[in-house]
Amino acid sequence: MLTRENVIQHEQHEQTAARNTPGSRFFMKHEGERLEIQGTEKLAEYIKANTELEVSYDHTRRTITIPLKKRIDALAALAAAEQSGMEWGEIQTREDSLDDVFIKLVSEPLGEQGETAIDSGKKRRR
Repeated sequence: MLTRENVIQHEQHEQTAARNTPGSRFFMKHEGERLEIQGTEKLAEYIKANTELEVSYDHTRRTITIPLKKRIDALAALAAAEQSGMEWGEIQTREDSLDDVFIKLVSEPLGEQGETAIDSGKKRRR
């Protein structure tokens, strides 16, 4: 018997499968997704200066990290890296782990009533 729940489960399965295909996964925007490029601090500075992206650099891992807020952000960062003429290595996209999400939640300052500030400026109660 086909139930509403079965239809919903099937649709969720298809959406998950579509997100996990190699071609589509890279261009889909997920909350907490970021681009990581192995490179120098000078390259990180170049990307930051030549794009409107938020760029950070990890000296220990020699990794440039760029949060992907829009689908096009990854392409903009890679185009800037290529235009720089500098050497750069491995690239990958990464999503926040459960640990990353937990750290973000517990490190947010709390308001008087236990709410946290969300990126959009709205408040949420804990």
